Amino acid sequence: MKTIRWGIIGAGYIANEFSKAMKVVENSVVYGVASRNIDKAKKFQEQYNINKAFGSYEELVKCDEIDAVYIATLHPFHKENMLLCLKYNKHVMCEKPITMNASEIEEVMKVAKEKKLLVMEAMWTRFLPVLQEVKEKIDSGIIGDVNIIQGDFGFNAEYNDEGRVYNKKLGGGALLDVGIYVISMAYFFYNKKPSKINAFSHIGPTGVDHKTAIIFAYDNNNLAQLSCSVSCNTNTELILNGTKGRIYIPKFFGTQKYELEVYGELKEAYELPFKCNGHEYIIEEFNDCLRNNKTDNEIIPSDETIQIMKTIDEIMTIIGLNY
Repeated sequence: MKTIRWGIIGAGYIANEFSKAMKVVENSVVYGVASRNIDKAKKFQEQYNINKAFGSYEELVKCDEIDAVYIATLHPFHKENMLLCLKYNKHVMCEKPITMNASEIEEVMKVAKEKKLLVMEAMWTRFLPVLQEVKEKIDSGIIGDVNIIQGDFGFNAEYNDEGRVYNKKLGGGALLDVGIYVISMAYFFYNKKPSKINAFSHIGPTGVDHKTAIIFAYDNNNLAQLSCSVSCNTNTELILNGTKGRIYIPKFFGTQKYELEVYGELKEAYELPFKCNGHEYIIEEFNDCLRNNKTDNEIIPSDETIQIMKTIDEIMTIIGLNY
């Protein structure tokens, strides 16, 4: 089996999580890491026993030994980072949200398609064993037709108008930072875009949303009730309400547990432990795509990635958020 050699652009927290997970992925290795601060790259290199450290992103993508690149930078820089990777014929997994708006990801996907390269958003939650098993149970009809999805993701970040979370220039705000998760879950389980969207927000002094509530309505009268916040903690749970029962997923974005209830018949809890930290499953899926010469992925297809960004664009228009 071919070993997939990865490069990492950016050496922050999420790049560390990616590198930890790589240790349990067979026939896969982090070969190089790049940071605009070479000392930071070298420290990361030493920590994870990586072959090469680079002081610029272009040096890394020019490296012939690297097959794919994981982009772990802030989202305002994703588009330029991805286009740089594609220029040098590297497959790309990019942190979420994959871009700042739909037009940016449409431009990237157009280049990827022309060059027959895989570009995938790093929405790791979709690939977790729990989410995959829940999807199978939903598709089997065990809780009937799902007609209301409830999802929230909120944390209380200390206010700092220069920090990443609240800084508009750095793509701050709840919608892009954690709202992307609940929106992606609605798409994942309903397999369609909403026909109507409404939203309400608290926009703070730096011009980003501190919290946002979203309602999706669908042609078949289904609903999704979603919320996100960077200024208060929420349960961060996903509830799939069906005509025969419900599935409850606590801390859904990185979960190892869920509860299934079939009304009047069954109520059970399940646990599916990770091999490492949960990021290993999306890496394995990406690697399989490359080994099978796939330039798109069924679990998070490129067309849906674009549609989700179009939905976020529409929400931004409704709440008056403009980057």
